[in-house]
Amino acid sequence: MALATAEFNIERESRALDREEYPLEIIDGIEVPKMAGMTRHSFLELRMGGILNAYGGEFGFAGTEGRIWLETGPKPTSLVPDVYFVSFDRYDDLSHEQRERLPFAPDIVAEIRSPNDRPRNIARKIELYLAHGCRLVLDADPAKRKIFAHDGESVRAYGVGDTFVHERFAWLTFDVRAFFAGPGTRGR
Repeated sequence: MALATAEFNIERESRALDREEYPLEIIDGIEVPKMAGMTRHSFLELRMGGILNAYGGEFGFAGTEGRIWLETGPKPTSLVPDVYFVSFDRYDDLSHEQRERLPFAPDIVAEIRSPNDRPRNIARKIELYLAHGCRLVLDADPAKRKIFAHDGESVRAYGVGDTFVHERFAWLTFDVRAFFAGPGTRGR
């Protein structure tokens, strides 16, 4: 991997980024604080991870807050997706070190928006995930109670009252209202 040079060491840089009070992401060489999740945010991370593991468990696994490094030329990029899903087909061929810090974008990424997230950073992260092999990015907006599904060809919005379905992952289907129900919503 080109990023592991004398000047730039992935292990050293990952440890330094993860030691920060709030972990940092690097987007095109620029350090961006990862927004600290509030109760609602962390609840939705767990809910999405549970959905991905429950419906996709025979195909792969979901995780949260795992650091990944993406080849973006001379400016490094390291992202920490809120939730991700990796197929066993891709994961099984990785070395132990690569399994700890994925060297590619996961098959599915879910980003749960925080109030302080900058729209341009969200848009760039979605672009980077898709450009590096991610097949589906779910941009969940708790304030609007919508999930925007990006697959590189189209963007679809799913709101309360919709059932999430996507042809790339036929096994992934869930009620959007149920996904957003929980702390702070009184089941709405």
